[in-house]
Amino acid sequence: AAVVDAQSIGRGGRDLYMASICADMVVFFYTLFFYSLYDASETDDGGIGASATKGQFPIHWVLVLLMLFALMLAERTAYTMHSMRAKALYHFGTLAIFTCYAVYAAHTDSYSRAGASRHRVAVLQLFFVLKALSMAVSAAQLRHGFPDFTQGQFFFHAVSISRHIGFVLYRALPYLYELRTIHDWACASTTLTLYDWLKLEDIYSSLYMVRCDLELARLKRRVGDKTRMRQKLLQGGLFFAALVLVLWLPLLLFSSANPSLSANPVTDISLELAVVPVRGQGRIALWSGGALRQMERWP
Repeated sequence: AAVVDAQSIGRGGRDLYMASICADMVVFFYTLFFYSLYDASETDDGGIGASATKGQFPIHWVLVLLMLFALMLAERTAYTMHSMRAKALYHFGTLAIFTCYAVYAAHTDSYSRAGASRHRVAVLQLFFVLKALSMAVSAAQLRHGFPDFTQGQFFFHAVSISRHIGFVLYRALPYLYELRTIHDWACASTTLTLYDWLKLEDIYSSLYMVRCDLELARLKRRVGDKTRMRQKLLQGGLFFAALVLVLWLPLLLFSSANPSLSANPVTDISLELAVVPVRGQGRIALWSGGALRQMERWP
C-alpha cells in the first residue's frame, strides 16, 4: 500500500488581535493620564500636570510610555508576520518584565503599606489588573494560534454607525493610520512598493467610506428619493456661506469700513513729573504741563 494523496488540516486559529490591542491601549492611556497617582516621586513634585506647566516631562514617565508603545509594536509585528515564535517571545518577555516590576513595587518603601497611602496602592494594583487582562488575551492567542488569513481591519468587517464613527476617529488620530500602514508593509510578504501599498490602503478605505454612506443612507430614505430641502440648507447652504466668508471677509476687514483702521489723530498731550516714595502714601509733584489743544510740527 502507498500513500496516494495527503492533505494538511490545521486548527485554523483565531484572530484575537483587536481584543489584545484594545486592552493594551487601555493600559497605555491609563498610564498616560494616571501615572502621577501611582508614582511616588511624581506625586511629591506635583504630578505630570505640574511638570507640563514647566515645559519639562519626567524622563521615567516618557520611558514607561515608550516601553508600552514598543510592546504594542512588537505584538503587531508578530501578528502581521503570523509568527507564533515571535508571539511567544513577546508574551513571556512581557510577563517577565511586569512580574519583576510588580515584585519591585511591592517591596519598596514607597509602595509598602507603611510608606504609601491606600489610594496609591489601589491605583497601582488597577494598573496590573488591566495588564493582566491584556496578558490573558495574549495567552488565548497563543493557545489558538494565528489564522491562516486575517479578515483585514476590524472596522471593515461590517457596516454600522458605531464602526463608521470608530473608523473616522481612527483616521483622525495623528499619524496612527500612517504608522500602521508603513509597519504592515515592512512586515508583510508582498511585491508592492511602499507607494503602491499606501495607494491600495487609501483606495480600500475610500471604498469602505462610500459603502458606509450608501448603506447608512438607505436607513433614512429609499433609493430614488430626492434630497430634502432641510438637508440642502443645513449642509450645502452653510458650506456655501463659509466659503463666501473665506473669500470676502478679509477684504471687509481691511477696508475703510473697519473702525480700527480709521485715522486716530493726537488731540491732547500732557506731562507730569512727581516723586513717589517706595513705601508709604503720598507723592510730591515737581512739574506738570499739557492741555495743548493745537499741535505744532516738530522741527
